[in-house]
Amino acid sequence: MSRGLLFILFLTFMLVSSSIQGALATIISASLDPECGPPGTNFTLIIRFTGSTPGIQTYPDLDFACDMGEGVMGCYFTVPDGVYQIRITISQEGAPSQTVTFCPSTSSPVGGFMEPTNRLAVLAPYVAFFAVVASVAIVIAKPWKRPDS
Repeated sequence: MSRGLLFILFLTFMLVSSSIQGALATIISASLDPECGPPGTNFTLIIRFTGSTPGIQTYPDLDFACDMGEGVMGCYFTVPDGVYQIRITISQEGAPSQTVTFCPSTSSPVGGFMEPTNRLAVLAPYVAFFAVVASVAIVIAKPWKRPDS
């Protein structure tokens, strides 16, 4: 074989071998069953993957237990009182991490505060629209002056 062909084969081998770890490690899907529920609900997190076993980090920190199968991992946890949202980060060596946010409670507190309405802010678009319409009307009407008799 020629040197050029050997060099191309060598570069191809190096490229494939350097990216094979990332190609074999993939987080296929993550699902939570049930998707929402109040504190005290038992949840099951199912992760489908290829390659090395994924790591799981939750916010807030939850106590969970996981069962392993071939290409699937099931984790079980109960939502503690006062938790209205769970952020789960799934990471795997050689693959980008994925963060999923679940809503364990459909009755989360809304919060916020009341404020008086700013009348100028409410009326400003209408005043501006009226000014534009009036300006256009004046520009169009000015050339149509009545002739002096």
